[in-house]
Amino acid sequence: MEPLSYLSVHVSSTITSMERTSSRSAPEGFGAWLLSQIKARGMNQTEFAAKVGVKHPTVSRWVSGRRPEAELIERIADVLVLDYDFVATKAGYRPRELTLEVDPESPEGQLVPLIRKMRWTDERLEQFKAELEFWINFDAKRPSGT
Repeated sequence: MEPLSYLSVHVSSTITSMERTSSRSAPEGFGAWLLSQIKARGMNQTEFAAKVGVKHPTVSRWVSGRRPEAELIERIADVLVLDYDFVATKAGYRPRELTLEVDPESPEGQLVPLIRKMRWTDERLEQFKAELEFWINFDAKRPSGT
């Protein structure tokens, strides 16, 4: 059983399938989006660069409109705790129609990259589903607004 099938994630996560183009420019708005993601996580560009494993001027170029190298997308996604495919699409390596049915910036979407890192066994999957069902039932019993 595919653990993420119930989350309706229908995209591939392999860098080899990334669309390769000769353009070094990122799609319009990528730099501003990246900077907002860095700041939202309480980092500055220097701290983000260190976590990704590049130098600050590299991140500065990305924020100014240059596209990150395809090989760095996975590290960028990991540092930002975002879905790989979402970041690859934002950076212009995937067609726009390849999107998640779950907004990557929503609470549910923030779980996707963490779930993908798990070593899933049938037992872990059952435990995870039971935990989710517990919280769903818990919320259903609470008065609205609390």
